[in-house]
Amino acid sequence: MTPFRFRAVKQDFFNTACGHYKAYSLCAEQQTPQGWISAIAIPDVSCDPEFALRLAEQCTRFQPSPTHLLDVVLDMLP
Repeated sequence: MTPFRFRAVKQDFFNTACGHYKAYSLCAEQQTPQGWISAIAIPDVSCDPEFALRLAEQCTRFQPSPTHLLDVVLDMLP
């Protein structure tokens, strides 16, 4: 059993410079006896769905601590 799963979640955002846009957030969820609960979410990680999904899959595989998730995201950005 993996204690965390990571998901790329498509969301709507707004920025005064570029207006409305869609981007992916990275969410970490922890499994409990009651089901999956949200541990942390990093918003607006990428507009590229392939990058976001690959990052979520790698995080689920390698299980970084959610407290280090922002560091992981920043290290992975091009």
